[in-house]
Amino acid sequence: GLILITGRANSDTFIDAIRSGVDDLLLKPVSLAALRESVSRTFARLDEKRAQLSQLHHFAEDLLQLRTRLADSNQNFNRVERTVVEAMLEALEVREPGSYMHSLRVQAYTIYFAHAVGYPESLLPQLERAAILHDIGKIGLSDLQIFKPDAMSSTEHERTHQHTIFGEQILSRIPFLRPSALIVRQHHERFDGAGYPDGLSGEQIPLGARIFSIVDTLDAITTGRPYRPALSLQHALNEILRGAGSQFDPRLTEIFARIPLSTWHDLRTRVEQRRLTHNSGQPGAVPELAHRNH
Repeated sequence: GLILITGRANSDTFIDAIRSGVDDLLLKPVSLAALRESVSRTFARLDEKRAQLSQLHHFAEDLLQLRTRLADSNQNFNRVERTVVEAMLEALEVREPGSYMHSLRVQAYTIYFAHAVGYPESLLPQLERAAILHDIGKIGLSDLQIFKPDAMSSTEHERTHQHTIFGEQILSRIPFLRPSALIVRQHHERFDGAGYPDGLSGEQIPLGARIFSIVDTLDAITTGRPYRPALSLQHALNEILRGAGSQFDPRLTEIFARIPLSTWHDLRTRVEQRRLTHNSGQPGAVPELAHRNH
């Protein structure tokens, strides 16, 4: 600490003293009592500064430790989340072979398309979860509803509609999946109100579900079924354009039509390669949340 003793009692002296870091200033003549009091004050201020610096140091250490613990917790949570999602997909794959790859492809398509339409960044994680688990409710369907080798009748189709409700019920029981449950319930709603299970129309249908319905249809058409072979991306595009305003949101359909068909081919190839890597014993089947494919 610095104590300045001076005989110049003017403003310039005080300003210079402050700029020089002086802790106390005494004017001549100085008594011994005044000097002792000044020294005492200066030491008290120094002790207070040392205490404050020590507190700041400990606070910085605590923040660093907290940051480390939070990072570890987030990593652990992400591992648990991926394990839960993958276990659910594996269970669905046992129930309906081919559903695992369908789910991965649709998730990749959904993420890309969501970015293309300007979907809110903060809502992307719940949309990703909904996309990859949209068919989880099929676990509750009968063998006849899943494995019928030819096209279903209208009555049989109506029975399969329950899978959206089953999916919502399953996801609603798991806290981190609960925000995705509504999109899973409503991913088969139609823009004209003729969809299921709630008969919603237009913008009553959440944007995430409207986005998803287009790319789900894209993958359904371009993937083979027991009763028909896989059709081309161009055929899928034509069908989606034909459904604009009835099955699909016309604004989203217009954006979809501007995306090169090669983009969807590349995304599909990337997903299938990642799955092959996973099957060879390396990680990579279920991507990290907020994975960017665009």
